[in-house]
Amino acid sequence: MSLKMVEQREPEEMPRPHGKYRKEFLSRVLAFKPSSILDVGCGNGASLQLFSEADVAHCVGIDPEEEAVEEGRALGLEIHLGRAETLPFPDQSFDVVTLEYAAHHLENLHRGLQEAIRVARLGVVVLDCWYDAAIPSQRAAQLYDEWIKVIDRRAGLVHNPCPQPADLAAPFLTAGFRIDYSCRLFLVPLSVSQIELSARQRLHEILEPCGLRGDLERLLDIARLNGLSDDGAIILSAARGG
Repeated sequence: MSLKMVEQREPEEMPRPHGKYRKEFLSRVLAFKPSSILDVGCGNGASLQLFSEADVAHCVGIDPEEEAVEEGRALGLEIHLGRAETLPFPDQSFDVVTLEYAAHHLENLHRGLQEAIRVARLGVVVLDCWYDAAIPSQRAAQLYDEWIKVIDRRAGLVHNPCPQPADLAAPFLTAGFRIDYSCRLFLVPLSVSQIELSARQRLHEILEPCGLRGDLERLLDIARLNGLSDDGAIILSAARGG
């Protein structure tokens, strides 16, 4: 009997699933039939443009990064410079408040969500990253995500672990909102070799790795055993009661 060596190949590159998550997010936002939206952590206003194209009459954004704000304003969008934790707007001044991939960038998530509750007349919709830890390739991807965020935090960025459903739901429960959330996952494999290349490049960006190099080797071993898969999403909509 002869044994044949089987070449282990990287998975073929597949389209990332985030467009599907954003489509569901947009559907939930528009289900409120809003005439006004505040997008918290709007960046340069990509979502504001989508809301406008969906015939939402008044679309406003807020972001703490001055460069992103200026880019959005150059496109004719109404974007304010500011933070989620201290929104410069009156109570219930927008039909819907949205946070699209912004929750894990807030310095104080609970306070930021409380502010969203305060200025929302109808509801709040949140889209953020999520991993299914029951799936080995997802656990490996989550480890890599958290490793990258350590580097970002050392660079002075606010980049926290992905929020769990309980983290997002808590402020709405105490405020009497009706909550509907889904954890969505299109299981798309990622290239371990490409992730490794990117990670090693990130290591070169910092002067003192201080344990990060050893952590990387451990998480890459896990990834080679179990594979890596792209992040899923949590999509939460909270409607004001009454």
